[in-house]
Amino acid sequence: MARLKSEENLKDPATGKALPQGVLYRSPKQYRARKLVHGHRITRTFESARLARSWLEEASVKVREGRSVDDRVLDGIVLRTLIERYR
Repeated sequence: MARLKSEENLKDPATGKALPQGVLYRSPKQYRARKLVHGHRITRTFESARLARSWLEEASVKVREGRSVDDRVLDGIVLRTLIERYR
Protein backbone atom coordinates (compact mmCIF):
# COMPACT_ATOMS: atom_id res chain seq x y z
CA MET A 1 0.00 0.00 0.00
CA ALA A 2 1.44 3.37 -0.99
CA ARG A 3 1.91 6.05 1.62
CA LEU A 4 0.03 9.27 1.04
CA LYS A 5 1.62 12.69 1.44
CA SER A 6 0.16 14.71 4.26
CA GLU A 7 -1.65 17.91 3.34
CA GLU A 8 1.02 20.08 4.96
CA ASN A 9 3.72 18.56 2.73
CA LEU A 10 1.77 19.30 -0.46
CA LYS A 11 2.19 23.08 -0.17
CA ASP A 12 5.33 25.18 -0.09
CA PRO A 13 5.25 27.10 3.21
CA ALA A 14 7.47 29.81 1.73
CA THR A 15 5.02 30.68 -1.05
CA GLY A 16 1.79 28.93 -0.08
CA LYS A 17 1.59 27.38 -3.55
CA ALA A 18 1.17 23.69 -4.31
CA LEU A 19 4.40 21.77 -4.83
CA PRO A 20 5.01 20.11 -8.22
CA GLN A 21 4.57 16.35 -8.61
CA GLY A 22 7.65 14.58 -7.24
CA VAL A 23 8.65 17.34 -4.80
CA LEU A 24 8.04 16.97 -1.06
CA TYR A 25 8.54 19.57 1.68
CA ARG A 26 10.60 18.07 4.51
CA SER A 27 11.58 20.98 6.77
CA PRO A 28 12.81 24.57 6.39
CA LYS A 29 15.09 24.75 3.33
CA GLN A 30 14.71 21.02 2.64
CA TYR A 31 12.73 19.93 -0.38
CA ARG A 32 13.09 16.35 -1.59
CA ALA A 33 12.78 15.59 -5.28
CA ARG A 34 12.10 11.98 -6.25
CA LYS A 35 12.17 10.43 -9.73
CA LEU A 36 11.82 6.87 -10.94
CA VAL A 37 14.48 6.05 -13.56
CA HIS A 38 14.80 2.59 -15.10
CA GLY A 39 12.93 1.04 -12.17
CA HIS A 40 15.09 2.70 -9.51
CA ARG A 41 14.14 5.74 -7.48
CA ILE A 42 16.64 8.59 -7.41
CA THR A 43 16.31 11.21 -4.69
CA ARG A 44 17.97 14.55 -4.12
CA THR A 45 17.42 17.24 -1.47
CA PHE A 46 17.43 20.95 -2.31
CA GLU A 47 17.11 24.28 -0.49
CA SER A 48 14.09 25.42 -2.50
CA ALA A 49 11.17 23.93 -4.37
CA ARG A 50 12.29 25.80 -7.50
CA LEU A 51 15.68 24.04 -7.48
CA ALA A 52 14.01 20.67 -6.89
CA ARG A 53 11.60 21.22 -9.79
CA SER A 54 14.39 22.23 -12.16
CA TRP A 55 16.38 19.12 -11.21
CA LEU A 56 13.34 16.96 -11.93
CA GLU A 57 12.95 18.58 -15.35
CA GLU A 58 16.65 18.11 -16.11
CA ALA A 59 16.50 14.45 -15.01
CA SER A 60 13.47 13.90 -17.26
CA VAL A 61 15.29 15.37 -20.25
CA LYS A 62 18.34 13.16 -19.60
CA VAL A 63 16.16 10.05 -19.45
CA ARG A 64 14.37 10.96 -22.69
CA GLU A 65 17.69 11.57 -24.45
CA GLY A 66 19.25 8.39 -23.05
CA ARG A 67 21.90 10.31 -21.11
CA SER A 68 20.90 9.09 -17.65
CA VAL A 69 23.79 7.42 -15.86
CA ASP A 70 23.37 4.76 -13.19
CA ASP A 71 25.79 5.88 -10.49
CA ARG A 72 24.78 3.22 -7.93
CA VAL A 73 27.87 1.20 -8.92
CA LEU A 74 29.97 3.99 -7.38
CA ASP A 75 28.33 3.66 -3.96
CA GLY A 76 30.82 2.34 -1.44
CA ILE A 77 33.88 2.74 -3.66
CA VAL A 78 36.75 4.56 -1.99
CA LEU A 79 38.48 7.39 -3.87
CA ARG A 80 41.78 5.51 -3.63
CA THR A 81 40.26 2.57 -5.53
CA LEU A 82 39.06 4.87 -8.30
CA ILE A 83 42.51 6.47 -8.61
CA GLU A 84 44.17 3.05 -8.79
CA ARG A 85 41.72 1.99 -11.51
CA TYR A 86 42.48 5.15 -13.47
CA ARG A 87 46.23 4.53 -13.36
